[in-house]
Amino acid sequence: MTKKVYPNELAEIVTTLLIKPELVGELETEEKFISFMDDIGSVVAKHCGGVVTGISKPEVIEDLLSSIHHMPMLSVSPCPSLADINNNVWTNYDPEGWEDEAEVCFDGIEIPDRKQISQFRNQVQDLLKLHNPESYVLSFCIRDYHTDIDDATVEKSYSTEREALKYFALYLCSRIDWLACPHLSSELAYSDNDEKAKYIGGLPDDTLVQVIEYQVEQINTSEDLEATYSIQLEIGAKV
Repeated sequence: MTKKVYPNELAEIVTTLLIKPELVGELETEEKFISFMDDIGSVVAKHCGGVVTGISKPEVIEDLLSSIHHMPMLSVSPCPSLADINNNVWTNYDPEGWEDEAEVCFDGIEIPDRKQISQFRNQVQDLLKLHNPESYVLSFCIRDYHTDIDDATVEKSYSTEREALKYFALYLCSRIDWLACPHLSSELAYSDNDEKAKYIGGLPDDTLVQVIEYQVEQINTSEDLEATYSIQLEIGAKV
């Protein structure tokens, strides 16, 4: 199994590491933080143009990142790989920083006004507040009243409703008698898990629902067990 991370979630991770890395217990030394910052800047330059020429540290005794006056700064120079000297990923940051070099190498530069910069940066910062991509959240709980514990409590997100149905049907079929379910092929009762997974993955949605409903009903006929589940479309909460 692997973790699936959306672009906006990756942006949260990078933001945390650059703004407040102690929240995740990372980059605990100046050297580690500056190395990470240099790597991130170099990746941006590699894909979007510009040349990272180093990082300058503030001449203060306080901890790095303790205030806006105690932050290292990435140094970036223009280069021919920039698509447009006046409209690129670096344009709205230190807008006058390339003024002298642009006069020599690019026949000048148009410096955006403060209002334009403010509008752009507000728009970019709002991106981190956008909703997560829509997903189908499968929630289920199987409770054993004999032991008074939750035998299984799960909440997982899937990009499609079908993926959620397939996962839950597979889970239930792994713990309930395959032969007893009238919606499953008895020929596969003694097949290995891979074959069963392939078979269930090929069932139409309505059959998957029938399998799930049947298996949940079987659990609920037990004196000691109770099963509940739901699959809901969720847009996600703002961060």
